[in-house]
Amino acid sequence: MRTHLLALAATLTLTTFSGAAWATGMQGHIYMAQCGAELSQNPRVKQIVAAHPMMLANGGILPDSGYATSDYDQGEIPHWEEYVEGFIEQLRERHGGADAPESWANVAVLFGLSAHGITDSTFDTLFFPRVEQEDRPEDIDLAADVLYVALTGKKFIPDVVLDTAFASDVFQNKISHDVTKDEISSAMKTARSGIGATVLIAKSPGFYEKNYPWERRSLLDPRVPGAYAFGSRVVTRYYDELLRRLDGNTSADGAVIGTYPTDGYPMAALRKGRPDARVLFYFGIGIERESLDGVLRVTGPDGAEIPGKVGTFRGDKWANVLQFVPDNDWTPATTYTVQLKNTFRTLQGTSPSAPLEFTFTTCAPDPATGECPEPQGAPPPSPCPLTDKIGVEVDEGEAGAGGDSGTGGDAGGAQAGSTPQPAAPQAAASGDEGGCSASGRGSSLGGAAAGLAAALLFRPRRRRR
Repeated sequence: MRTHLLALAATLTLTTFSGAAWATGMQGHIYMAQCGAELSQNPRVKQIVAAHPMMLANGGILPDSGYATSDYDQGEIPHWEEYVEGFIEQLRERHGGADAPESWANVAVLFGLSAHGITDSTFDTLFFPRVEQEDRPEDIDLAADVLYVALTGKKFIPDVVLDTAFASDVFQNKISHDVTKDEISSAMKTARSGIGATVLIAKSPGFYEKNYPWERRSLLDPRVPGAYAFGSRVVTRYYDELLRRLDGNTSADGAVIGTYPTDGYPMAALRKGRPDARVLFYFGIGIERESLDGVLRVTGPDGAEIPGKVGTFRGDKWANVLQFVPDNDWTPATTYTVQLKNTFRTLQGTSPSAPLEFTFTTCAPDPATGECPEPQGAPPPSPCPLTDKIGVEVDEGEAGAGGDSGTGGDAGGAQAGSTPQPAAPQAAASGDEGGCSASGRGSSLGGAAAGLAAALLFRPRRRRR
């Protein structure tokens, strides 16, 4: 029965996932939201996430949950800055910002959904197209989730505890898009089923291990641009910017929350066709697209401007990623200068007080390939050891023991002011949407439903530009 169930779930997903979807999977989004909080040195971020870790996870899956409905924009809108800003405005109107403890649950949701949006961009600008070049070009986002679960042994399937009325009010009052709280609740339950499907499929991950060897090797490697550790670092800076905006501070001096190349992530390629041969800026607030004209310039060691194409990467009417794609290959072992003028304007109408400038040096290529050498040897330790412990697989018979699984509601919460802890591990609950029992045995009805849910959630979809 278990073999039949796995085959059924895999068939349901694989026959529906024709074509690639530009996104990482929901397991990855949750991880990067959690890891970003763990990496944060901001005590306010720590306090909010410690108090409401399950709300953070719910925010991490909210954007993609809407794709499981007949309303495409229920999924698309929460990915971008218009919805983020609406969420912030509503928090300020109802709670005055993020200082009031009664606001923290929804601030944690804001953290999660914002982390989702920006990590779609970090993953899709750098990592996803590398997988397309190196591995099977279809089902990359589903492969990411299955491989992540298989590599870590995690079974984190968050309870649905979202304040659906608050999220619905943002849709209706700030975006003028009619989405009811019941529609959000139904979509979130389907999303939870999709997460359960990845846990189920990851029990027999051979298809993905065979067809995605580069993705499997690189997904959790902290040295690889665009992989989960890279995205988590950008998320950490995003949380600081979200709090600034919640506080009513309109300064744009911290608007850039990440670049590539950056410390720890040198330019990884020389050839212009490689996605990791681009220069990228990630923003923690939406940027007026027209104000980005002429703001980015790359020069060589002689001061001459490097020819290339400058443009935004997706988003709604407010861009949050700017990229430079060179017209020619980079010169090996050469130092370049990147200059970002301070003339761009944020959605709050402000500009930075000074331009941003950094340099990077290209690699000395491998003589055999003419490209930068790939990382060698075992990867360094994970940057987020506490996050790594959330929802790890427990031995049969131990699931459900004290501290091993979520208890419903906003599980894993801590008292305000306490030492932040990771969210309570959550094994798949027997007989519900996760499709996998706490002991790890599949439920036939749950497994089929989970496979269908994953098919709905991971189906090909476009992103706004």
